[in-house]
Amino acid sequence: MKDINTNKNITRANPFTVPDGYFERLKSDILARVAECDAPKIVALTWQQRLLRPLVGLAATLCVAVFGATIYAHKLGTEAVFGSRDGGGENAELFFSSDDADDYIMLDNDDIYRYLAEADWE
Repeated sequence: MKDINTNKNITRANPFTVPDGYFERLKSDILARVAECDAPKIVALTWQQRLLRPLVGLAATLCVAVFGATIYAHKLGTEAVFGSRDGGGENAELFFSSDDADDYIMLDNDDIYRYLAEADWE
C-alpha cells in the first residue's frame, strides 16, 4: 500500500484577497445606506384602541377558560365530577347536593355544641 502525502499539495499562501480600498470606503458606504432608510413611523393608538385591547384579551382568556372547563367536565362525566352516594346509576343523588351545602353553611354554635355532646369520645 502506498503512502499518500497530501501535505505537499497544500500551499501556505492565502487564496482570498481584499479588494483595493475596501476598508477606506467601508465607513462611508455604511453611512450612505443608513441615510437612505426612512425613519420608522410612530403610530399613536386612539383611546378606543387603548381601551379595547385589554378587554379583548380578557374576553379571550375567559372564553378559553370556560371552554376548557366545559371540555374537562364533559370528558369526566357528571358522576366523576360531583360523585354519587350509591356509586352511580341513572337516579343517583349528587354526593354534595344543595341541601347538604345549605346545612353545612348554616352550622351555628348550637349545632357544634350538640355534635360535641353526642359524640362518642371513647
